[in-house]
Amino acid sequence: MKKKVMVIAKKKDCQLAGEWVDAMVNQVWWIGASTPQGRTPEERKLEADMKQAKWDSMPNHMQNIHHHRSDVYPQCTHESSSGDSTKYMKPGMFNSDTDIYLGL
Repeated sequence: MKKKVMVIAKKKDCQLAGEWVDAMVNQVWWIGASTPQGRTPEERKLEADMKQAKWDSMPNHMQNIHHHRSDVYPQCTHESSSGDSTKYMKPGMFNSDTDIYLGL
């Protein structure tokens, strides 16, 4: 994943993705580590839904948005950042039709 993001970050208007590469890799590890493993079919379905919801939250996270359109994972568990706003992506930079999204 890191290699893919670095290739994408070389494209015009995608350089900011390179600054997020470590956070993106950490997010993937965190998704696996923080989601309990289901034992029954129902629990495995919930596990899969939770992992998907956490993955889907990544674009929001990169825009400093920590509330999500998900019943399973409606908000991040950490505090919102009030740091340097220039490091966050602007809305639309990670839409499903962008180079960043399509590259992953």
